[in-house]
Amino acid sequence: MSPSRTALSARPGPEQAADRIAQSLPRAVDRLTPGGVIPSGPIEDIIRQQKS
Repeated sequence: MSPSRTALSARPGPEQAADRIAQSLPRAVDRLTPGGVIPSGPIEDIIRQQKS
């Protein structure tokens, strides 16, 4: 099997992708909105702060 076919067969289907997003999105929102408050400033700075 060619590498591109292998990659395509390993790719998650729409339902599996939706499940992964449904599981990770609430955590991402919680991390980006501490205490339920949207921080001010550019989103890039907010994300950078989460990585440190």
